[in-house]
Amino acid sequence: MDIKTAAMPRLAGPWRIVALGFFALAFAFTVRGALSLAMPSWQTEFGWTRTEISGIAAIALLVMASVAPFAGHMVDRHGPRPLLVAGLGAIGVGVLMVTLARSGGSSWLLPVGFSMVAAVGFGAVAQHVIAAAIAQRFESHRGLATGIGTAGSTAGQLLLMPVLAWLMLAGQWRNALPAELISS
Repeated sequence: MDIKTAAMPRLAGPWRIVALGFFALAFAFTVRGALSLAMPSWQTEFGWTRTEISGIAAIALLVMASVAPFAGHMVDRHGPRPLLVAGLGAIGVGVLMVTLARSGGSSWLLPVGFSMVAAVGFGAVAQHVIAAAIAQRFESHRGLATGIGTAGSTAGQLLLMPVLAWLMLAGQWRNALPAELISS
């Protein structure tokens, strides 16, 4: 076995982390951005004002900022895997809660699901967590790998947001969110 062949399996693992980080950030940031796309539908369905819906986003940002230092500490102590799994799970549960919200008795599910449950996930699936995960696995090309992995937060949205917008334009806002498939 030559040296190049022996080194390939070692390189595949770290670059897989870069790809997973890219897609995790793309998913998290797209779900976060869905609020702006869903705002007109939420205004109509729930009778809420833009100010009230913007308040949901503001609370989510506060929760994310509060979670960030703890997420960084968790990466240092336990590594990124359990944190990212839990964060993606929280986003999924939050999206499920949002899709289950109906005007009237269960409308509270939307703000709690988005600004509390999913926001904890947004704080866990964040650029600093992905950057730390990449930095822990790369000796060289660390900057390139971090740049590619964290680009998911913007480039991923560039790819996913138009699809989400198209799905929302095609009918109900719930149909655009993956959790609606589970709750149907």
